[in-house]
Amino acid sequence: MPLKMKPLSKAFVNRGPDKNLWYPKVQEVAIEQFKKYNLDAYIVITLASGMSAYNYVERRMDPLSKALAGALLPHDTYGNHLDKEGKTTDTELEKKNFQKAGELLAEIWGEMTIDGFPVVAEFVENRQQCHSVIDESWISRHCRLSKYMLQIIKCSEPFCY
Repeated sequence: MPLKMKPLSKAFVNRGPDKNLWYPKVQEVAIEQFKKYNLDAYIVITLASGMSAYNYVERRMDPLSKALAGALLPHDTYGNHLDKEGKTTDTELEKKNFQKAGELLAEIWGEMTIDGFPVVAEFVENRQQCHSVIDESWISRHCRLSKYMLQIIKCSEPFCY
């Protein structure tokens, strides 16, 4: 009996430091999304260096970037949280200042329309930290990693996860 396919998720990313497939945190987030949405397959494809101009996700980000041209996001709305060397001295104040900057971004982007569709943007406070442990056994059964791709596939065991 053939498997009924559930949603397939794929993403194209550049090889920036926040999306490098060899970083354990990037792998953890991909695995968490795969499990959370009960996907059959989750594929992340990176482009070769210098090829981000061909990344359609980045091209769709262009109007959002242009809207920020000339925008000043204050880092000290509620007071300065940095010392003379630029290091954080007050993390709670830093979080409040960061939130204000995020709210300003959401306000700017929320006034936009892209391809006839309104942009919906809001600042979402990160309240939970992700501290999952990667299970090497699970990874060996489900994940394939190469220089340009991370592939996570559901196995045939019904109670695997």
